[in-house]
Amino acid sequence: MSSVTELLHTKYPLVQAPMNWATDARFVAAVANAGLSEMVHGSAAHERQLQAQLDQVRTLTDQPIGINVVLEPDPAPHMNSTLEVAFANGLRYFAVVGEPDQAVYRRIKDHGGVILARPLTPTVANAKAAEAYGTDILVATGYDEGGILPQHFQGTFTVVPTMADAVSIPVLAAGGINDARGG
Repeated sequence: MSSVTELLHTKYPLVQAPMNWATDARFVAAVANAGLSEMVHGSAAHERQLQAQLDQVRTLTDQPIGINVVLEPDPAPHMNSTLEVAFANGLRYFAVVGEPDQAVYRRIKDHGGVILARPLTPTVANAKAAEAYGTDILVATGYDEGGILPQHFQGTFTVVPTMADAVSIPVLAAGGINDARGG
């Protein structure tokens, strides 16, 4: 099993999740320059906006960055254009949000991508499916996280050990971590 820092080529095993438009090029570059993995918010952008953000990020850092991809129902034109821009820019790190999708994971892997899978509501079944489809890192979230909330009412520190016991890949905790005393 590889460590998170080896998989993401970062100094620290931390990932700053995209936060809609708060995650602009300056924010992405600052986080990447600090030695953490940073994800560009690709799922809410049009191709030209996304390309402009990536171009600006590249003027501010030479560190690895990734992109957030929200899995959408078929035909998913927005997700497909996000992936195409990411592939054209040589991005290798993909935070994929939603139920594991073997076809999407295969497309990312075919482009040499590293997948950080974040099922919206983590379960043992979707964790195992994500791992089987090629996920490199699983992101386990509880109801106390920000963004799109899981459908269960379990906290992060209940979900993380369940997911870690279910898979043999690294598991990152997301949400509910406020200071050193809490985790």
